[in-house]
Amino acid sequence: MKKVIVLVLSLVLVVCLVACINTLPKKQSLSNGDSHSDVEGIFVEIEGINIYPDITSLVVLWNNKTEYTATYGNIYSIERLENGEWVDCSLKDNAFTLIGYELKANETVTKEYRLTDMYDISKSGTYRFRTSCTLDMGDNKECNMWAEFIVE
Repeated sequence: MKKVIVLVLSLVLVVCLVACINTLPKKQSLSNGDSHSDVEGIFVEIEGINIYPDITSLVVLWNNKTEYTATYGNIYSIERLENGEWVDCSLKDNAFTLIGYELKANETVTKEYRLTDMYDISKSGTYRFRTSCTLDMGDNKECNMWAEFIVE
């Protein structure tokens, strides 16, 4: 009888461990490509992709190496390079909450952007994350930027 109880408890433990492991983010093979910014010293980099059971997200580093404060938000797009042209990867017309995050001078922050139900990055290839920010330079200069990443 004790062997049966030990066996049942062992099976329950294994099932619990598998369930816990499946809720942790999985990493997809990713490498960084080129990046661009309208303003020297402020740029984005792709840190990684998190793949949870129901959510895929892109982890982005916002870098401000200028002497000005920048404001950035949730608005972004994902494009895929196909036959030498950038093609929008939107699954539908996306709507974003207008919000401003402050990025101080000489600061780097990490932001996670949810891709699930918004963008398709399921194919191997070169993609780019496009976004913008505003720098408080007295005239609130807009800066457009992008960072490429390769999904394998």
